[in-house]
Amino acid sequence: MRLFQFSLPALAATLILTGCSDNDSGSAEVAGGTGAPQGQALHLEVCADMNEFLDDMQSLQDQAGLGPIDRRELADDFMDFMRRDLSDWAAEWNETVGEGELAIREDDLQLWEEVPADEREIIERAVYEAADGRC
Repeated sequence: MRLFQFSLPALAATLILTGCSDNDSGSAEVAGGTGAPQGQALHLEVCADMNEFLDDMQSLQDQAGLGPIDRRELADDFMDFMRRDLSDWAAEWNETVGEGELAIREDDLQLWEEVPADEREIIERAVYEAADGRC
């Protein structure tokens, strides 16, 4: 069993909800909204988040004595997860956490195909640059 399998969905949800704002209603806004980073800012944010995730997973692997992670394999797994329909995952998540701040509204999720093509390219490039240690 690999420890990173448990954290991959959390990172994906974070990126899918990138651009969440603290608005008066307390609800999240979907990526691509007015508060979402775009262009170079999006690239830097995704690259930094993915790099931090990979470093954290390596630390967990080290603590468990499991050896090095395959950063590229993790990036592939992450991109595969991003391309999935996350509604089932969100329903399971919500069942686990209950109602409240941690709950994910299905309306806040975007399918990968709904993310603008230029943003998909930026996200994918940033994920693999993080895996290759280039950010």
